[in-house]
Amino acid sequence: MGDGINDSPSLINSDVGISVDTAVDIAKESADIILLEKDLNVLLDGVQEGRKTFANLMKYIKLSVSFNFGEVTSVIIASILLPFLPITPIQLLVQSLLYDLGQLTLPVN
Repeated sequence: MGDGINDSPSLINSDVGISVDTAVDIAKESADIILLEKDLNVLLDGVQEGRKTFANLMKYIKLSVSFNFGEVTSVIIASILLPFLPITPIQLLVQSLLYDLGQLTLPVN
């Protein structure tokens, strides 16, 4: 983190360089993140929001994989055992659409 000319080499070599909006131009150009407020709570809020988003994304991926695996497995087994198609393609699409609409509740958790 830096806001002066002497901080620019450190900002360039760091994994994530942080500077403020009132810093000199070279520090702002060297930084990866430029804070518009002189408050580090902005970073805390960003990390917390990112963790929530990541958790919701992992929930959705786990639910989607389990749903699709079960759906494909049941269709394959039923196709082998039955002399007719157990589900038509349009039924499969409608079922997937309804499932995806149910998954829209995840972002509000």
